[in-house]
Amino acid sequence: MKDIPKAFVIAPSQMPDRRQAVRSHLDALGCPYTLFSGLWGMDVALASLRARNDHPYFLLNANRIALALNHWFLWQYIVLSGIPEAIVFEDDVLLPDNFKEVFAESMANTPAGWDMIYLSILFPERIDDGRIGAERVCGNIWRHTGARTWDGGCDGTHAYMVSQAGAQKMTSAPFTLDEPIDRWISFNLLPHLTTYIWHPSPIRQRSQSGEWSSTI
Repeated sequence: MKDIPKAFVIAPSQMPDRRQAVRSHLDALGCPYTLFSGLWGMDVALASLRARNDHPYFLLNANRIALALNHWFLWQYIVLSGIPEAIVFEDDVLLPDNFKEVFAESMANTPAGWDMIYLSILFPERIDDGRIGAERVCGNIWRHTGARTWDGGCDGTHAYMVSQAGAQKMTSAPFTLDEPIDRWISFNLLPHLTTYIWHPSPIRQRSQSGEWSSTI
């Protein structure tokens, strides 16, 4: 059984209840992790100079900008530390009780040479209806081939894994953030990465399910 790589969990210290919840959750599952406080948008007063359009989804408020930077900081850390592969979680990730078995089975079916793996995405039905271009490899493993529509991005950055080679590619791209980080990754990075998606996936996001409120 393949060991689970260490996870870095974006968990702002300004939300101690959420930090404790994700700590207890991962401890119970025996997953190795490090909590990363990162930036909290309201504290550092980040702002976007312009909006791409006026749709609420695209508005880059302070917390959306901070979240994007926190992901980018972790990619940089993975590169600088020479980490072969690492998982990135957000603090509202919800893993199944048998996560170790799910991880081992899914990784056994994922081809070598990957740059990025989505352990879960928010709207997997976009694969089924063709908005997300993807080819089934084996079981629940799909190779991402590109967005086929404007809403064909891989929404959700609550659970993914990057390799050292993938993180190097990600950090070498100009970080000209003009959309929420999940869309920005989909349309600026994924065309240059070998990416796989686990679908169906038992991994969920508490904010998306309504269990917790979103911080963005």
